[in-house]
Amino acid sequence: MKTVILRLDYSGVADSTELVKWFDKRFPSAFKERIEHHNREFNIQLRKEDIETISKTLSLPVSVIERETIMRYHRMKDVNCEVMLDISKYYLCMTLKCDNNYDGLDNYVSCFKGAITTFKDNVPYFCPRRLGLRKVRVESKPSMRDFDSIFEEHVYKIPSYGFDNSSFLATDYVDCFEISNLNNLRFNVRGKMDYVKGESGKMEYKSTLDIDAYYQSDALANANINEWLTSANLKAFDVYKYCMKESYLETISE
Repeated sequence: MKTVILRLDYSGVADSTELVKWFDKRFPSAFKERIEHHNREFNIQLRKEDIETISKTLSLPVSVIERETIMRYHRMKDVNCEVMLDISKYYLCMTLKCDNNYDGLDNYVSCFKGAITTFKDNVPYFCPRRLGLRKVRVESKPSMRDFDSIFEEHVYKIPSYGFDNSSFLATDYVDCFEISNLNNLRFNVRGKMDYVKGESGKMEYKSTLDIDAYYQSDALANANINEWLTSANLKAFDVYKYCMKESYLETISE
């Protein structure tokens, strides 16, 4: 796994400092460093489409979200991955950056879940609106055929159009579906492949498998966030296994 992102969007918070106060009380030593960023001096880490999603969910202009003060926590203790936790007036976001050292979500999610529980118990009018879990896997290979042993055929079934002197540049697709009997858990599954210059300076094929699982429901306000997030994680793993060759999964789990 290259990147794992947990995010809760919410409304009803008058000032993010209230959230920070309760987080520090619940987790006084989980991180080694925190930095406050103000307004547009902060280079926001969310994707453009993530900011737009928050904007639509909360019915706020994108510019308002971008200008908001964010408290960022760095250097989580006793874990393998690089962790960044952002607390703002509108969202809580935990990002895991992994370098072939992903040690499972359980080592990180207790802090994320605990923060949400603390906010719900102590901050009046705190109202969860969207809960998401996103997992991204990136692979680079010198040939497209090298991916045949990694991904199932349906992930990168790139057609040959039969044109002379044509060169592959990129492919990109998104599948969207919903599981109604799991609190309407929704998925956006994106498969992307590019032909790019690698770190060595040589051209290579880079694949990105992006699995985004999320709930967007009024029921989140009274939901058991722990249970819903656990369900999302289990189903995201099922999607991940559906996309990857079993023989390859066995090699990377050894």
